[in-house]
Amino acid sequence: MRKSCFFLLLLFLPLSFGINACGLPEELDEANKIVKDGIEKMKQESEKWREIMEFEMIPAIESLDGHFEDLVFTLNALKNSAIADIENGAQCVADAIPQKVVRALNDIVSNFDGRRRTSFVYPTACTVNPGVVDLDVPQHLRRSMNITGYDFVEAAELDLWLLDTNGQTHIVREPRLFKQTDYRLTVNIADWDDTLEQYSAIIITYGGETLATVAILK
Repeated sequence: MRKSCFFLLLLFLPLSFGINACGLPEELDEANKIVKDGIEKMKQESEKWREIMEFEMIPAIESLDGHFEDLVFTLNALKNSAIADIENGAQCVADAIPQKVVRALNDIVSNFDGRRRTSFVYPTACTVNPGVVDLDVPQHLRRSMNITGYDFVEAAELDLWLLDTNGQTHIVREPRLFKQTDYRLTVNIADWDDTLEQYSAIIITYGGETLATVAILK
């Protein structure tokens, strides 16, 4: 019987694994279904993401006749990395873990479905200081805005936007958003009042997804 193989490239948090899995077409379809079903369960019961992976998805993949050792290894590594992040501390990271796991699993499904995809890490913003930009506060007291968190890895994925009162976003072309480290971003808001007065919020995105939104008070 003809075998079918696929290559999965998964980047999650600091992990990077090349996965070669070979099996019969029906086994690949079944593995695909197992991952998709797990994603749907996590969307409905995100707090049970670990149980779904550990007691449902991984054992189900292991029970297939095909050679899915690399896929099982990657699912276990994904689970263990998420657990380690939770144990390492920040509550904001713990809260974001189910969403990170679902995104990584969706990357696997994309490869199952023939939509080759390489994902980047998924950052988490923990604190934004100041939490609002109050234009009544003297300018010398609000010259910058600092964002701390995790996995701000790809500076090219970062964008700064302004939200107008009609709900439309406008990208900021001038260099005001700076990546200091993988854990800290800075937005230069000095001498920007004439522009900020026309908008209702500052938005920072990573890879097209919102990382932080800060209201502008005036």
